[in-house]
Amino acid sequence: MLEIVGELVEARVQFFTRNLNGIIYMQRGHALQHFLSLEERYLRIIENLHHNNIRNQLLTNVITLTLADTAVEMENVRVVPTQVQIDGAIVNIDSSENNCAVCQDSIASAGVRIRHCNHDFHRSCLISWFAMSVRCPVCRHDVREDPVGRTSSVATGRTSLSVTPSAGH
Repeated sequence: MLEIVGELVEARVQFFTRNLNGIIYMQRGHALQHFLSLEERYLRIIENLHHNNIRNQLLTNVITLTLADTAVEMENVRVVPTQVQIDGAIVNIDSSENNCAVCQDSIASAGVRIRHCNHDFHRSCLISWFAMSVRCPVCRHDVREDPVGRTSSVATGRTSLSVTPSAGH
């Protein structure tokens, strides 16, 4: 838009310094009126472009703010594994040489292991973790994914790990 204004200023300078001097005195009024009429049209075009630019910027800001508000609202959606998915993903263990990957304490008894990756946890630590996430805390494997060829937890009669999402999350 600044380029257009610059060209208008240049045209005005050329008109008044070169062209107006070459026009017969009697015809100068008509030529000047025609020039000013054209310049008025150009200025209206510039004004419309300016208003359209402001309108576009305003719409962009409104859309951006609306999308940002929507994204904030969507952050509160929690994805947690179902009980069936948890039952299919874990197996009970008596103890482990490894430390719990959540709290880093040793697993002396009543631990659980994620079947896919063999990472070990305290039962209570994994219950808390699965209330917030569907992924292994160590390798980020999604426990909702069912490995091919595995039988369901109902058929094998595995012990379930009960997960209840906390109300504050």
